[in-house]
Formats: sequence, C-alpha cells, structure tokens
Amino acid sequence: MASIRMPFAGNSAREPSGYPDESVDALSGILDTIHLRSLVWGSSQLSAPWGIRFPQGPTDFPPQFLPPRDCIPLPPRDRWPCPTGAFHVITGGNCVLDAACLATPVPLAAGDLVILLRGPAHILRDSLSSPILPVWEIHPPERSRQRKGIIAGGGGTVTSMIHGVFFIGDPHDNRLLSDLPPLLHLQAGEGGGAAWLEDTVDMLNRETSRFEPGAQSVINHLTQTLFIRAVRAHLASLPAGGATWLRAIQDPEIGTAIGLIHDAPNAPWTVQSLADTVAISRSAFAARFTALLGQAPLQYLTGCRMRKAAEMLGSGQAPIKKVAIRVGYDSEAAFSKAFKRTMGIAPSLYRKDAPSDMGLMARTAIAATSERPARRR
Repeated sequence: MASIRMPFAGNSAREPSGYPDESVDALSGILDTIHLRSLVWGSSQLSAPWGIRFPQGPTDFPPQFLPPRDCIPLPPRDRWPCPTGAFHVITGGNCVLDAACLATPVPLAAGDLVILLRGPAHILRDSLSSPILPVWEIHPPERSRQRKGIIAGGGGTVTSMIHGVFFIGDPHDNRLLSDLPPLLHLQAGEGGGAAWLEDTVDMLNRETSRFEPGAQSVINHLTQTLFIRAVRAHLASLPAGGATWLRAIQDPEIGTAIGLIHDAPNAPWTVQSLADTVAISRSAFAARFTALLGQAPLQYLTGCRMRKAAEMLGSGQAPIKKVAIRVGYDSEAAFSKAFKRTMGIAPSLYRKDAPSDMGLMARTAIAATSERPARRR
C-alpha cells in the first residue's frame, strides 16, 4: 500500500475550505476516547553508514531492552501493552524508510514527520545499500531503559531524529485508526518546514534530554499534537467522494451529528432528533449517514454507548447502575440486557474480567454493533 505524503502549507496543516467547526468537534470526540499516550526513546545521532530494524512490538524485543512497565503511561491492564504505532521526526540529515506496508522505500529529510500506525515493523537507514541491524544490537539496554537516544554508525554524515511509540487504551475497535493509512508522512516545506513542527520538536528535544519532573506529561501532550496535526493533514488530503468514517466527519450535517453523539451519548437521541438538529429531513439524514458510515445512526449510537460503558466498567469508575444512566439507559436491567447482547458478556463479568482474555474478547465484540439494530430501551 502506498504511503500518504502531505506537504506542509505555511505554518500549519491546510484545512479544506468550508471545514466546519462541528467536524472538528467530531474528531475531538474520537481523539478523547482513544486515550493516546506515548513513550519517546530520545534524540538519536546516527552517522553513515547505518541501518536499523524496528520490530513489530515490545514482545519482539529482548526483555532487558524494554523500560520498566511503570514507565508506560497506560492503566496496568497488561504487562506490556501493544503499541498502536511508531513515530520518527527527522531533525537533521536524510534517511530512507522501508516497511512491508509500503510499495517503495520513502526518502525522509530534515523536518519530516512519519507516523507508522498499527505497529508495523520497519527499517530506517542512511541509504538502501547500508547494512541493517536490529535496534537492540546497536542501542545498549541501559540507554533504552533510561530513554536515551541511539548513538551509532560508521562516522560519516550524521542524521539526527527523535522517535518513539504511541499507545492507546483499546485499539480493538477504533474507527479513526482503521480508516487511516498505515503511514502518515508530513513533508517539510522549503526553508525548514512548518513553524509548529519546528517548535514542537524543539520542546521535545528539551524535554527528552533533560527529563525534569513532569516531563512525561509534557512529552505526551507534544506527541499528541504531532498525531493530531498529522490526522488533520490527512483529512485535508482526502479526495472528494468515497464512503469512510473520515469522510463522514467532514460532511457538514453528518459530521455535526457524529460530534453530538460523541459529546452526549447519554442523550435521548432518535433519528428524527438528530436530523432536526442538523436541519435536514429524517430520510435524507438516515440515508446519507448509512452511506457514509456503513451503519444506521442508531447502530452507531449504540456502539458509542457501549464503548463508553466498557471504558467505565473496565476502569471501575462507577457502579453498573450509574454507568447505565451515563450512557443513556433508564434502568440497570435494560442496560445490562443491551450490553450483554452487544458484547456477549454481562456488565458485571466484563468489569471483573476486563484485564483478562474474556475482557479482550468482549471488547473486540463491540464491532458487532454495526451488524445489529440498536435499541435504546
């Protein structure tokens, strides 16, 4: 699959004309639900010739290479969560990226940002003729565990970069991640690239090199900014037409409705009330919503409610009765019935077993909401 390359325009990613505020809210609602976190490995200095193979995920690393589990900024549901993707910011020099998801190797230059989603194994090197080694063979474990960058190579021209991995709370059913391409590549413009990227990279450099108190929180915010900007740029690059979730959130009426659903999943939404809110007819709204998202409005609503409920149950935020109310059900019994029908497991068992294989199975079952009619009560 070809990569998506998006040149910078001015000081920020270009948004398409007429891009409504409500569409931005829809995207924000999704971004709020995925609990994006990151682990930055630091700033690396690599001198030619050099080549590094980055594996699929943490389970492919030797145990001594990994930082302590408590360094991973996610709830301790698993011993080691699987990363959603890797990112690299080229701060100086040039290199080449290669991965199985790419049709051809991608050249990278200073100021470029690449985000590889869904955790693909990939290779970075200064040229296609350079030898390749696994990252753990050139990066001492003690430097990795201390989140210090890689210093390696043959003494030639230097390429510098900041890199790390993204994690999300539950990657098993996420419309945003499934609709994005495996590679987001933001290319720097002439004169050093976009100002926002330069500023973000400067701050990342400072935080990763000093790692003062609160650094991990700052790093999370900075890497989230990189991710959101990359998604925005991808939205701006989408061709007209086509039916995807990303296209749906850009539709003035459907994007508004999606934003409303994510903002208030517990509201007594009906197809008519959603259509009235965006000022189009019920039939036109239902037809366009289904065409763009591949599921009816109330099916999408049910999926949002069940994801919210599963998140609350898994984290123990509230009793089942309160969870039911917060996702739009008048009674615990009605909610429990709907949750079991959708997830294949009772809410009480989901709460108990969320960290286990049963919890994983139930979370994965959220996808079934697109195949079943949604009933609120």
